[in-house]
Parts: sequence; structure tokens; C-alpha cells
Amino acid sequence: SARFDHVFANDRTTLDRHPDAHYVPMCFDPQVHRDDGAPRCHAVGFVGGGNPSRERFLLALADAGLLSYVVGGPWRSPVLRRLCLADNIPAERTAELYKQTEIVVNVFRETHHYNARGTAAEAMNPRIYEALACGAAVVSERRAEVAEVFPELRRFEEQQELVDIVRGLLADREALAQLRRQCRER
Repeated sequence: SARFDHVFANDRTTLDRHPDAHYVPMCFDPQVHRDDGAPRCHAVGFVGGGNPSRERFLLALADAGLLSYVVGGPWRSPVLRRLCLADNIPAERTAELYKQTEIVVNVFRETHHYNARGTAAEAMNPRIYEALACGAAVVSERRAEVAEVFPELRRFEEQQELVDIVRGLLADREALAQLRRQCRER
């Protein structure tokens, strides 16, 4: 990054690693990520690479009968492999899935590449912005920036907490609709 006049990073915790660095939060492409009113035929979904933490959370949802699909992996669990629609899909297909999904689950990655100092991440990822822009509700693993930018967004730390939040939102359609409205307005 020292070769550039300006560096933009989406996580404030990494600004000191780069000369003349500036914070720019994640965003989405409004041409791709928008709610077009498509029927939401999937209750709960996840798109992203596999890791043990993601497997634990997603398996808890699957075991509770709440997980509709996953994309990505590789998944060790036969249950998640059965729910897997594809190993990889283009961004446009991801947006289509988000438009058809009631709740998109966000579990952050475990390994942050090129992070020899072990700096704890605080930033949100594109999944949150993109899914919200597509009209899905998001339930996310806790992280500082999530609470700061979207304080009403439901957050979890434990598997049972995730299951309880998702089950509650699917059972209370008004709470789900209100959550979507609040996040979209913000």
C-alpha cells in the first residue's frame, strides 16, 4: 500500500497499517442489489465460504429446521452439503437469492488473511449491505460496527441465540417487516 498516494480501507482498525489511509465503509451496487418485490420463497440462507464457526452456526439452524440453503463451502457436514445450492455463484445470482430470502445470516470469517498482527476486525462485510439492499432481513454475528451502523439489526454470539432470533422473526411477521423497514431507512 505504500506505493499508492491514497489507500481506502473498510475497517478502521487497519488504518495505521497504511500511509495516508482513509476509512470508507462497505457499500452495495444499487443496479444489482435492490428489492424488486420478488416472492421470498426461501426462509433463511447463507452465501459464503466454509469455516468451522460458520458450520457450527449454520448446523444449529439446519438442525432446528430453519435453514433453507447455503452456497459456498466447502462444508464438512453432510447436512450442509445437502442444503448447498452451489460451490460458487456470481454476484448477480447472490443478489437474486437475497431477493428471494426472508433472512440472510451473517457469520464473519474466522481467518483474516495478511493479518500477522492479529488485529481484531470491527467492520461489517458486503453481505450485510447487499442483503439489506435486496430487501432481506439480516441476522448477524456481533461486531462493533454492526451495532454502530445498524443498532436495530439482530445480533448473536451463541448458536442457540441465533436459532431463537431466527425462529422468533419467522414466527412474528410484523417484527420481521419492522426490522426490514428500520434497516432500510437507516
